[in-house]
Amino acid sequence: GTVYVADFGNHLVRKVTPDGVVSTLAGKYVFDLNRQAPVGGFNDGPGAEARFNGPFGMAVDQEGNIFVGEVYNNDIRKITPAGVVTSFAGSRVAGSADGTGAAAGFNQPEGVALDQLGNLYVADQLNNTIRKITPAGVVTTLAGLAGKWGSADGIGQAARFSWPVAVAVDSAGNLYVTDSSNHLIRKVTPGGVVTTLAGLAGIFGGADGTGSSAQFNYPHGVAMDDAGNLFVTDGNAIRRGAPALAIRSFGSEFGFHGQFGFVVAGPAGRVAIVQTSTDLQNWLPLSTNTLTAEGWLFRDAQSHDPHRCYRALLPIP
Repeated sequence: GTVYVADFGNHLVRKVTPDGVVSTLAGKYVFDLNRQAPVGGFNDGPGAEARFNGPFGMAVDQEGNIFVGEVYNNDIRKITPAGVVTSFAGSRVAGSADGTGAAAGFNQPEGVALDQLGNLYVADQLNNTIRKITPAGVVTTLAGLAGKWGSADGIGQAARFSWPVAVAVDSAGNLYVTDSSNHLIRKVTPGGVVTTLAGLAGIFGGADGTGSSAQFNYPHGVAMDDAGNLFVTDGNAIRRGAPALAIRSFGSEFGFHGQFGFVVAGPAGRVAIVQTSTDLQNWLPLSTNTLTAEGWLFRDAQSHDPHRCYRALLPIP
């Protein structure tokens, strides 16, 4: 229940207990009288001895270590549960090189997220790439090409982003990226295959909808819950994207000796409902089942009615 906050403008990492007690875990507040603003710096060390310059995205591993995307120092910092800060990857110099630890380069990295294997993923904003860092600190480019921007889907270097800001990871290791200047939500598989999940490149707005019918306006933060719902900070709104269902229809009499059937595909473990209607206005629940990885093989013994229509729904938990 403890919350960690990247206090970007104050160049601090803060801690908030479940009771609402706020403390500074790492960094020191330094106010410049000439600039009339807090100033950042760079220093590894425990607690107040450490310095940050624009801490942004954070992720916490199973041991309680915190990883921070540090925008203006162009690096990824690591904070132990005791508040000891070290540099995990990057060298403070803007760059795009893959490598281990300080041999790797970033250009204003922002959002970070951890998968179940301890790999860290970084939205490397000004490089327009998604980077992967192993637990040993080995940095590679998973998707996008440094110095190139666009909105193309594709595999690895063939994909394009425009100012990716934040990243979230699901239980299967898929990444979800707020591709801010494209007004898109992108999906990246563990193998680096990039597709557009929602939004239409270059078109901004606030419309709800599915896929390209939805609109965003410089989407920023992104997070995923255990049920597979995606939450996005989008301008002055919080948007929610629920997992979609797909019906794979095999036509009448498919293997069911006169029964109509189809497969309902969706997130495993979630409950789906099949409804029926004869007028597309009034829908009645017909069957409920828990989805598996293979999908739900639905069949209807009463499908002799030629006006009988079907739809599948995924209730919001």
